[in-house]
Amino acid sequence: MAMDPTSLKQLKTRRGINYSYFVSTGQPSSLTLLLLHGFPSTAYDWHLQPLDPLLYKQSEMSKDIIDILDAEDVEKAIAIGHDWGCALVSRLANYFPERFIAFAFLAVGYMPPSVPFDYEAALAITKQILGYEAYGYWEFFVRDEEADQIIKDHWESFLTLSYPSDPTIWRTHLCPRGGIKAHLLSGDIAPSPSYLTETATISTAILSGGLKGAFNWYRIMLDGITDSDDKQISESRQTITQPVFFGAANRDYVCVPALALARMKEFCPDLTVKEFDLGHWVQLEAPDEVNCELAAWIQGVTKAKL
Repeated sequence: MAMDPTSLKQLKTRRGINYSYFVSTGQPSSLTLLLLHGFPSTAYDWHLQPLDPLLYKQSEMSKDIIDILDAEDVEKAIAIGHDWGCALVSRLANYFPERFIAFAFLAVGYMPPSVPFDYEAALAITKQILGYEAYGYWEFFVRDEEADQIIKDHWESFLTLSYPSDPTIWRTHLCPRGGIKAHLLSGDIAPSPSYLTETATISTAILSGGLKGAFNWYRIMLDGITDSDDKQISESRQTITQPVFFGAANRDYVCVPALALARMKEFCPDLTVKEFDLGHWVQLEAPDEVNCELAAWIQGVTKAKL
């Protein structure tokens, strides 16, 4: 369902970054749910995203989110993330735990500050454990100077690969090194999923400015920016003491639930896990089911706080 354009707001944060966000007003006494999306999702458009990867430091973006909560007079919220939005939810939990009642992660789990990220090792480990390289497409986004133009030139191929009808296509056409570029250049268009109902809006939003800014989510990982940024997080702040919800997508072949759960069981002592026999886009594929599980968990969290 499309967001009401009249609920779109703009805010320049303290560090001078302009954010667009939607506000859905509930009852004065109701909880605030902070929803953070990932790649290539868009709240409305990408075309004004900054291109400097240093502006994507999650310590700084966390402060931006707090600026938004302050602007909306929200003292405490429940943060809910999907995809790269889960990385930002993770840092909100590390830097500003006092501002949140609980945290929910969809498809992607909690991402604690880790040892320096080794891309080659990550590919080798996933190849060994899963039988395929899970993150081969990252280097296309970051290292291939033609990536943005190739995606624009083969937009239907990219859109139906990003939002697949059959999630297993990721194993063969997205995850392996070189897979996504070969797929796009072939011009193959996969079947469009029934859950993707706003393709025109998505296409217009992304194609108007391209994806170079959005690629920075991956660049900060491959270029060591995240490693350097995370060093300021003390060990005592790595464990999330608030309630945590993990919506595991059992047919997600990039963000494999088993890999996330190992970390979450260590760092999230108050953990609730719900498994969905769905692909990466759980909130699009089965919104009623996902919302029902989230609502039940939120109700339990709020009752426990009374």
